[in-house]
Amino acid sequence: MKVLGTIDTFNKIKEKMESSRRMAYVRFGDGEILIMDNPERSEGFHRGSPEYQKELIDAFRIEHPDYLVALAAHSLEEGMGGSVFGAHSNEDFLKETARKLSSRDTYYNAIALHYLSLFQPRLFVDFVRSHIRTRKSAIIGGGHLIAAMEFFGSKLFLQTPGRDAFYEKKEWYPKLNEMLDREKPDILLCGVGSCSKTLIKDLWNEERELIMLDIGSVFDMIVGVNSRGWINESWSRIQDFRKACQDSAL
Repeated sequence: MKVLGTIDTFNKIKEKMESSRRMAYVRFGDGEILIMDNPERSEGFHRGSPEYQKELIDAFRIEHPDYLVALAAHSLEEGMGGSVFGAHSNEDFLKETARKLSSRDTYYNAIALHYLSLFQPRLFVDFVRSHIRTRKSAIIGGGHLIAAMEFFGSKLFLQTPGRDAFYEKKEWYPKLNEMLDREKPDILLCGVGSCSKTLIKDLWNEERELIMLDIGSVFDMIVGVNSRGWINESWSRIQDFRKACQDSAL
């Protein structure tokens, strides 16, 4: 099994965004893999269940060249270690579970955007400027993510529950479809935690002409919410990121 590096993954995301109006970058971390292995487990902001397990597995098994499945079992790169994108203690288990669930032999990097926002912030900021802000985009996620709209140049926002959003899908998913039908954005930036995977899967299966990016906790770093160890341990690099944003007038 091969997991591509951050730059290779980043370049593939850009390539697909440039060549296709329908693509997805979907990230599976240790929490999702644990639930896919055992529905009694939970991931930080989502409790497991047989129903949720099935939805995650279905999202994981989609095979399409424009549907980029990323796995959090990456090789270490410069600056990685400990809580800042260090290797998972259960990495062998993650890879073995992935092998049981799919015959896919190559995965994309689940922290490509996270890593580049810290270690190559100007590259990340240039990507936002050239590939996201030039198009019509929408953000979906917890209420605090409304603060990220200015950074990404988004004019549309849909709020979801901050925890266990999957189990309240009947409340917010119809509103999402209404917004997509009415506003027709080019890009959907997802920050619904673990539920982003099943959300992207549903929209993909509806064959919507939409670019979907599983942004994850990069959102939290951008809006100043200390939700993850990598954010807490990267204060000086986050200041470099903010300077890159200022220099680029983002």
